[in-house]
Amino acid sequence: MQSVKPVPEQQIRLPDSAIAQLLGLSLGEYHKLSHRPMEDFKDIEGRVIAFFMHISPNNDKDILAKLKLDHSNFVRFKAEEVFSYYR
Repeated sequence: MQSVKPVPEQQIRLPDSAIAQLLGLSLGEYHKLSHRPMEDFKDIEGRVIAFFMHISPNNDKDILAKLKLDHSNFVRFKAEEVFSYYR
């Protein structure tokens, strides 16, 4: 029996070049990166306060070394950083 995975309420759609810039990677490095879509994190009032993205640990070690990963292979961004690409 397969379990059903919940679909995030909001996934951010940014151009690849913007995501690469947020991550501190070149566009070529970003295209080689295996990751989940960027998702939002909301406070208890429903306001978006941050974004996160899971990065596969199976990526090239040189690319992983450039990323600010936490212990669970997540990269986090302030909401203002991401929203600035929509202005």
